[in-house]
Amino acid sequence: QLACPLDLGCHSVCTGELSLTGKVLPIGGVKEKVIAAKRSGVTTVILPDGNRKDWEELEENIRGGISVVFAETYKDVFAEALPVPPKKKATAAASEK
Repeated sequence: QLACPLDLGCHSVCTGELSLTGKVLPIGGVKEKVIAAKRSGVTTVILPDGNRKDWEELEENIRGGISVVFAETYKDVFAEALPVPPKKKATAAASEK
């Protein structure tokens, strides 16, 4: 929480690399990474869009219980990993100042 004051939980993971232009690059070892994530209690995996076929080829018993988000750019990753917190409504006391 040093860099981000949000409670991000620990049920999502992302692996891979970003290009200098912000593109999410495909990875290897999708099956092994999903199995490891599942064993760790992860419920959401963020994968590069270039690995969609690898995900679809996984057996159902590996994919079961895991939701996947496919990312093409860093913005897709941040939108999933760092959700915007709801804005707090001003209290009556604060609005009277």
